[in-house]
Amino acid sequence: MSLLIKVSTKASQDLEDLFNYLARENESIAFKFFDSSRETIALLAKMPNLGKSCQIANPKLKDLRQYRVKGFNKFLVFYFVSDNLLIIVRVLQGNRDIETILNR
Repeated sequence: MSLLIKVSTKASQDLEDLFNYLARENESIAFKFFDSSRETIALLAKMPNLGKSCQIANPKLKDLRQYRVKGFNKFLVFYFVSDNLLIIVRVLQGNRDIETILNR
């Protein structure tokens, strides 16, 4: 059984920003990224333990997990699992200062 999915406002904005960033170079790749992001989130709803725990000092983020977007390994989905809910917190490029961004 799949978990319900809740995408935060910040994660939605991340996806839009990343799509636009990729589309500037190649619109086809941007659409593939969008589809892969949706597939990855759906997969996490079915198997939330696929992602690994994040090592972030902030105690509010102690249960945060991350998983790579299928086919786009430099992009990461950050999420929490709560009862029957998958909460997508952010979708970020892995070479950024992840801990600083997540602590905002």
